[in-house]
Amino acid sequence: MAQLLALDDDSTYERFSDVESDTDSDVVESFETVDVAQSFETVDVAQSFETVDVAQALHESNGEPETFFLDEPATAAAADESCGDDSSLEFSAQDVEEDGEDSEHFVDEEITSDSHSEGPSHISAPSSPVSTESDSEVYDSAHGELDEEPTELETSMHVLDAERQRHCAAIAELEERHAKDMIEHAAEVQALRNAQDALREENRVLAARVETLLKDEDELQSQLRNTSELNVALQEEKEQLSDQLLQSRIMIANVGQDHAEALAAQRSFEAQLAYTNLEMEELKSRSTAETALLQIEIDTLQSNAKLEHDNFVETTNALRRELELRMHDLDSERKSSREAAARFTGEIQALTDSRDGLKADLHRTRSELEELSRSSQDAIDTLRKENRLKTLQIQSERARAETSATELRALQQSKDNMHSQCQKLEGTISDLENIGRNKDQELITLQSVLEVRQKLASEKADSLRRERRSLRESVATLQKQLEDAKAYALRERQEMNKKLGTIHVDGDASSKTYPRSSLSRISTGSR
Repeated sequence: MAQLLALDDDSTYERFSDVESDTDSDVVESFETVDVAQSFETVDVAQSFETVDVAQALHESNGEPETFFLDEPATAAAADESCGDDSSLEFSAQDVEEDGEDSEHFVDEEITSDSHSEGPSHISAPSSPVSTESDSEVYDSAHGELDEEPTELETSMHVLDAERQRHCAAIAELEERHAKDMIEHAAEVQALRNAQDALREENRVLAARVETLLKDEDELQSQLRNTSELNVALQEEKEQLSDQLLQSRIMIANVGQDHAEALAAQRSFEAQLAYTNLEMEELKSRSTAETALLQIEIDTLQSNAKLEHDNFVETTNALRRELELRMHDLDSERKSSREAAARFTGEIQALTDSRDGLKADLHRTRSELEELSRSSQDAIDTLRKENRLKTLQIQSERARAETSATELRALQQSKDNMHSQCQKLEGTISDLENIGRNKDQELITLQSVLEVRQKLASEKADSLRRERRSLRESVATLQKQLEDAKAYALRERQEMNKKLGTIHVDGDASSKTYPRSSLSRISTGSR
């Protein structure tokens, strides 16, 4: 038994080490090792029990009584085959008391062996066809001792039977434990495989993301090259245009036109922002109205459920009173009809059956009412969760609108600064023209100053163009978000209408079916 428990501990250690290594081949080998060891233990125990059975068969074939003597080497061999190479088996008076045998002798045998070489040949039997003369002499002497002390041998046989039963129980317990360990190990292996698949999926997603980031980086590099080339071309163009003052006026006119376009874009964006704010307010009002309607419907459902519960309580009380009256009548009838009990036993049995049916109907209706109340409470909880989600979405959209408004204010401020700078530039150009008419000698210095200011104006114009593009992109994204919000609100409203319709249908069906079914059952029971 100790060896079997040690084998179980070793097998569990091997299994946990195989789980940590996460290799299927090692897991299979460890399980095969445990199965082979347990099969060897089972074969050894079976051989030890077959040894005793062979001895009994030899005695029965020669017409001798069933009690026989086991010499010490044969007992040692049988115990060695049942427990293994390094096992030990001890019998004491405590084992005899556990089996229910009251014996005056204490059997204390400690058997050790190093091999499985000894077998059933050590069991001596009289008049056996394969026994020698020495075996017959040993058996005659042993048989005399058995005749003198049969009680000790019977006690040892009972102890051996008890040990065999214990070994069988231990083997069954080990097999059950092995099956449970196999199931747990399979579950752990499956969990590890699932985790490995999840990690692979995450690695694949990260690789795809890295590829997209590399593509974005390449696109940004190409855009930077294009912008650098564009800057070079613009510098060349500015150098060519710096020779003529007339072209500077054309450039100023273009800047004014760009400013006008930016103002027009700003006005359109403000109009679109106002429209989006109106739509947001409309969505808020609709959501508040829908929440109010939902709250009203929930209140109506709760009131209806409460009314149904009150009606059910009233009907149950009436049924209880009727049942008590009926029971009282039945008791009075039973007392009055004791003399004629033989004739009315069938009727009394029918009345008791109807009473039991009424009780069962009462319990059933109570359970159905509890189910209905639970389902209505679950529906109310889901509606409240959906309302919370909608309010969170509205708050997020409001935050986005506020961020867009701050960005618009920043753009407006930058545009105002640019407008003031353009006005200053126009004033300086007019001054330069007047000075050019009066003083031709200072034309070179004035042209250099004008070139510097033209560069600044062109850079500001480029920044304005970029800001205009960003404004258009932000307007497009806001429009897309607004359309998505509208579609999501429409879907949520449709789903909520469907849920409310199903709740109304279920409530109407329950209010129609449950009272009618209870009344029909009551009428059938009273009949």
